[in-house]
This record gives sequence, structure tokens and C-alpha cells, in this order.
Amino acid sequence: MNLKMMTRPMMFSASVALVCLGQITQAQETTDPAVKPAETPAVTPQEAPKYEPREDLPSSEEIIKKSVDAMGGLEAMEKIQSTQAKATLTTPMGAMTLEMYTAKTDKFLLKQGMPNIGETSVGSDGTVGWMSNPMTGMYQLLEDEQMEQMKGQTDMHMMLARVQEEYETIHTIDLVDFDGASCHKLILIDEDLEEGEPQNHPFIYFNEETHLLAGMEMNEQGMGQSGSTSIMFKDWKEIGDIKFFHKMIINQMGMPLEMNYTLIELNNVDESIFELPEEVKKLVAERESAKSASEPDAEPADSE
Repeated sequence: MNLKMMTRPMMFSASVALVCLGQITQAQETTDPAVKPAETPAVTPQEAPKYEPREDLPSSEEIIKKSVDAMGGLEAMEKIQSTQAKATLTTPMGAMTLEMYTAKTDKFLLKQGMPNIGETSVGSDGTVGWMSNPMTGMYQLLEDEQMEQMKGQTDMHMMLARVQEEYETIHTIDLVDFDGASCHKLILIDEDLEEGEPQNHPFIYFNEETHLLAGMEMNEQGMGQSGSTSIMFKDWKEIGDIKFFHKMIINQMGMPLEMNYTLIELNNVDESIFELPEEVKKLVAERESAKSASEPDAEPADSE
């Protein structure tokens, strides 16, 4: 899965759930070789379908603005300095626990507990990104590209509010039934895709009555395989002046996952939680030392 493609239009928690789903699949293959992910049929690349805006439906700009307003409005969203959330996930391997902490300036910490595996952590102090793996007991630094993909993805509401800055072309293409409700269907067209790349543009759905985000769909094609991922955002509740979804149902290529939030708090995160672990500080020091050693020595000053 193209992580950049998935995370740009998606809320951080949805990205987290998909990452967890990928790790579950990996864990299944590692712990039980007999358990294999469902195979998808090979496909022949086809010309991407053309999507034109429906002139008889509200514009994408109008729909997104109404959704932002229904969630609490841009002004209220901009006041969010930090978030803390706890959730449980129902997976094919059993229950999983999640703790998520985010703050402005790209700080985040995710802890996920997986049955029979342990706790995985991914975090950043805003500058250095890192990950711990319970299967190896080791820490590793995130590469610059990984950090760039994560930056700006930790504020779910502002991501929606600024989706038009990420995608130059967004069309309202239909009014359909999605998750039992009438929803406007929008397509996000990635203009940065190179010619010949799979044109896997995501779709987002907004409830026609409540204007809240109802869900997303992504079709994937590449490497001779095809598949789809659908996400439904449910059980919206107010936290302060902002509405948050408290349930998320994901189906990725036939593998189901359900996330239920047990706690969401705003502007109540201790900044010390984003401090780098000692093991990560050592890795940073080793990286800087190796970088210095690889740089050519400065030329000596000319003597008179």
C-alpha cells in the first residue's frame, strides 16, 4: 500500500488502524506460516476512468466547508493544541489496545498492544522520529521520507479542513447510499501521479443530512494485484466544541477491523510524553557521529 496516498486524505487514527492491520498480517505470517492473507486475482492494467463533476450537486468546496462547520468550525479546530485518545481494536487475532498522543509542531506518540506480541511504539518529538518493535526488542530511527509522510497527519480535523490544499482537483461525482445513508461522493485526484502509475484516486463520502464525514474508499492496483479498502466513521460525539467519531470500521481486502474509542481529551497532554527514549537518543548520537566521520576534514588554513 502506498502510505503517502493513504495518509494524505486520511485522519491520523485511520492511518494508525491501517498500519496495525498491516502488522497483524505480518504477525500472522511470522507466528503461523499456515495463516496467509487472502490472495487477490491478478489484473490487467486498464485506462483510468474519467470522473467529471456533477453540475446538479453541490460543489466539493461547499460540501467540505459544511462538513468542517458541522464538526465545530475552523476557528475551534485551530484551538486544539494537543489530543489524547485511547481505543480498542477488534481484529482477527483478538483485541488490541491503542494509546495516541498528538501535539502541534508534529509531535506524536502511538502505543499499540498486540496479543501474544507486546507493545509497539512510534513517536516523534517534532524533529526525530522513531519506532520500537517488540518482536526484535530494538529501536530504530524513521527515515526523513517517513517523517515527511507523518508530518501534518496527526490533526484529523485540520487535515479535512485543508484537503483542498493537498489536492488541486476534487469533484463531487454522485449522490449515493453509503453505510445506509444518502451521501455525497467526492473524488480526490492526485495530480502528482506520473504517467503509467496506477490512478488509484480515493473517494470520500459526506452524509447529506448531517454533513459529517461518513467514510472513504481506496482502490489499489499495482504489482499485478488489485484490492480495495473501505472505512466508515460512526458514532460522532461532541468533545468540547468539536465533534469526533468514536467508532471506525475498516475492511481492507476482506480483512475486517473495528476501532472503538474509550477516551478522547483535548489540550491536556503533558509535553514530556514526547521526549525521546534513552535508546533513541543513543541512536541519534551514533547517527550524528557517523555523519561527522564521513564528512571530509576542513582544509587547513594557509600559513604565512
